[in-house]
Amino acid sequence: MVSVNSYIDKGYNAWNAYRKMRSSEAIVIEHGNFSNRQYSKYNFSHCTFKNCSFKTADFSGADFSQSTFERCIFDKTNFSGANFSGTKISGHKISDCHFSGVTAPNFSIQNCDVENGKFREANLSKSCFDGTTFIDTDFGKSNAKRLDI
Repeated sequence: MVSVNSYIDKGYNAWNAYRKMRSSEAIVIEHGNFSNRQYSKYNFSHCTFKNCSFKTADFSGADFSQSTFERCIFDKTNFSGANFSGTKISGHKISDCHFSGVTAPNFSIQNCDVENGKFREANLSKSCFDGTTFIDTDFGKSNAKRLDI
């Protein structure tokens, strides 16, 4: 049986074909290595990521709506313009990542350490950051006024 990760590794067209085959199923991605590659505009909506690594990658414009991230590592990754509507991230370290211009209403980052994050011009309405520590994080021009922190 071919793993989910192998479809991602084969590129955009292979991943989209896999998504179409499994459109009604929940997709779980475990121990995925999303490093040093471009994943712009990929559709990762309704996926669960467990123990994955996101390092020096480009996810600009990708769709992560209604997804869940559990115990993943985020480092020097670009998520600018991505869709994080209804997405939950828990128990992670997020460092030097760009979330500028993301669409993220009802976004949840819980029990994480966020360092040097960039959330400029992000739509974060009704987002929740319970138990999250922010160090040198930029929320300039975002609607981060009504957040639950």
